[in-house]
Amino acid sequence: TDDSSDRDDDNDGTPDADDRDDDNDLDEDKGDKDDDNDGVEDDDEEAGDTDDDGVSDNEDGDDDNDGAPDDTDSDDDNDGTPDDLDLDDDDDDGDGVTDSEDRDDDNDGIGDTNDRDDDNDGTPDASDRDDDNDGQSDVDDKDDDNDGVDDSKDNDDCQDADNDGINDGTDGDDDNDGVLDYDDNDDDNDGVRDTRDADDDNDGVSDSSDNDDDNDGIDDASDFDNQCDDD
Repeated sequence: TDDSSDRDDDNDGTPDADDRDDDNDLDEDKGDKDDDNDGVEDDDEEAGDTDDDGVSDNEDGDDDNDGAPDDTDSDDDNDGTPDDLDLDDDDDDGDGVTDSEDRDDDNDGIGDTNDRDDDNDGTPDASDRDDDNDGQSDVDDKDDDNDGVDDSKDNDDCQDADNDGINDGTDGDDDNDGVLDYDDNDDDNDGVRDTRDADDDNDGVSDSSDNDDDNDGIDDASDFDNQCDDD
């Protein structure tokens, strides 16, 4: 039976959903570094090897193998368009997952929801002034998470501004900087405290003139829709 449809991968009589030792190697999955027993540690397997150079992405300092270290690479997907101008929904980290669907933006094997350094540049998100490491500071960047969706459209409650897989309307940490929104004094993570920030949602429209605070295209005076369409 193909693994995609096999409900008992190790054929031990225990369905995978209930099996605590998927590869039947007598080492429970919780402590098993190689759950499928294929000789490749899970961390390396999840991270992948974008450039197929034999070094897993979470250990590779040059994921696209273009000669430019990842932390200074201005064209992560090596498509000829600098990251700060690359707004297409292709695959900026070259892992085979389109940007808008990618839940591991820096391809380090840690999902964005749990990753405290989303661009893997060594600077924690809470103090990082260039969250997507595209060479353009967040305060000037119109696509902070580099997912191909302009921030002015990406801050809708039914969108996902930090590209962590959680809609903004239910996300407790909209900018994914590791600080919960109710404790966050810099909601757009642009380095300017909200009390002094003239543009809290970083949409290019000053708060005093902004009639659409959540950037969903509906005037605040008539915006009562926090429900996301399931379609």
